[in-house]
Amino acid sequence: MNQLTNQPVNQSTIPLIPYGWLRALLFFCFFFLMLMAMQYGTETLLNLLQKAETGTDKTAAELSMGNIWIQIGITSVCSFISVWVFRVFVDKQTVWSLGFIWKGFEKHAWTGFFAAIAMLGAGTLVLVALQYISYVDLQLDMVSLGSNVLLMLLVAFAEELFFRGYLLNNLMQSMNKWLALIISALLFAFVHVGNPAAMDSVIPVIEVFIGGLMLGINYIYTKNLWFGIFLHFGWNFFMGPVLGYEVSGINLQPILTQNVTGPNLWTGGAFGFEGSVLSMVVNVLLVLVLVAVYERKRLISH
Repeated sequence: MNQLTNQPVNQSTIPLIPYGWLRALLFFCFFFLMLMAMQYGTETLLNLLQKAETGTDKTAAELSMGNIWIQIGITSVCSFISVWVFRVFVDKQTVWSLGFIWKGFEKHAWTGFFAAIAMLGAGTLVLVALQYISYVDLQLDMVSLGSNVLLMLLVAFAEELFFRGYLLNNLMQSMNKWLALIISALLFAFVHVGNPAAMDSVIPVIEVFIGGLMLGINYIYTKNLWFGIFLHFGWNFFMGPVLGYEVSGINLQPILTQNVTGPNLWTGGAFGFEGSVLSMVVNVLLVLVLVAVYERKRLISH
């Protein structure tokens, strides 16, 4: 019985685990156990197929890591399954309720998308002006472009649903929204530590952490995912497949081919633009702008 309303409590909507932070922790562990199991199973299967076809024995890691679709596909499937299992059976809510309402949030979504283009465009213009990068070729392969669009959409949906939709959402139910945002951004950075060239310097790790803050700012005020999804997709797609940077250390077939001559501190080196001080600057600026805008709206509404 609800003591405030004298109405019976609907037991079917009470979370199986009462603490949001504990649900988030168990969710994170569940995901990694599933990820390790799926990676092992996939790599074992690929190894058997390779041996049957060619008679040669190639290590499982070489087989799976050589195909970006396999890597991202496995991670994304694990993300979707983990979110569904925990949201439905532990939270006892729908996945839709994590923040997929479109009506009324269209402007948020497109703001995220065009903010990504603006940040990358400004950073790239600075690097070109400093003669740290130049563009030497332009190739438009529609098959590769379509593949990259699908790949970047998959990454954006999977990571935003995982980090902002589930983790940040549940952490906010147990603690101050700012602390929840910082923890979710730290976990976001932790997961990306295994990316190629991520540990070449401290900058990529710090930058991914700042990126986690940037992607989560809108969510802590709106509980809606579309801003983060559009920003995440726009950032990854224009950074890699369009402008020719590595995407968190991953090299994709770009439309524009770069010639990089500047220092890694400015260009990001093998990790891509996200490993540069310029990326840190534009990301921090967006975080500050977003906080100012949402705090102003909050004060006005009160």
